Amino acid sequence: ADGEIYRHLVWGVYVPWTNNETQDGLDRAGLVLGELQKLATAPFIASDSFSLADAYVYPMLKYLSLVPEGMDCLSAHPRLLEWFDRTSVRESVVATQFPVETEAAASL
Repeated sequence: ADGEIYRHLVWGVYVPWTNNETQDGLDRAGLVLGELQKLATAPFIASDSFSLADAYVYPMLKYLSLVPEGMDCLSAHPRLLEWFDRTSVRESVVATQFPVETEAAASL
């Protein structure tokens, strides 16, 4: 997962965006998100209950969603976006938001 999800969504999209650089990960983001969407057929990633898979994938998609083009990519995958929205309001997720996430929410 680190070789694909983290590499392309965080290092390939979010990090370059924060540095005003080309977001090379956008080329692979659609493929990565499409594969994740295949797993989002249950209420959670590959399961009927919240698991390590959800806890692992959510932060990477959160970083991706902070980039306008990244959110566009995520929005093109409706089941995955539903999972993302549902997961984002979990008490454990809200309680562990990172500074960039809380700053982004405050600016909306």
